[in-house]
Amino acid sequence: MAVLVRGALMGFALFVSPAASLQFDATDAKNRPISKVITLLKDMQKQLEKEGEEDQAIYDKMACWCETNDREKSQAISDAESKIDRLTTRIEDLTASSARLNTEITNLEKEVAENQAALDKATAIREKQLAEFNAEEKDLLESISALKSAVTVLSKHNSFL
Repeated sequence: MAVLVRGALMGFALFVSPAASLQFDATDAKNRPISKVITLLKDMQKQLEKEGEEDQAIYDKMACWCETNDREKSQAISDAESKIDRLTTRIEDLTASSARLNTEITNLEKEVAENQAALDKATAIREKQLAEFNAEEKDLLESISALKSAVTVLSKHNSFL
């Protein structure tokens, strides 16, 4: 836009005749339409330069924000991707560990069932042996009691003799 303003100023300078430049009157120069246009164009040029500086300042702020934001987002993305990789590896490790532990649990459940069956069998044998022992003990206690009675009876008979 500034180039157009400068070009317009140069173009107006060409229309001014050489004779007019020899006889310069400051008051007439201000009242001429071309001078008014030139003044207007100069004012427009100043306004455009001012707006350009403001736009440049806004652009610089936006570029800084974009650069900072891009850096932060890129770092966040990088961190998230590395975290995803670590977590994926951890998931795979834990899945393998889970499968191993499930196998161990299955084996231990079988072992517990076998041990429970052996315990039940041993308990049944011990109960049977206890019942036999109690029956034998009862029989022996009856025998001892009968022998005591016999000794008592015999000792009474021997005392008569």
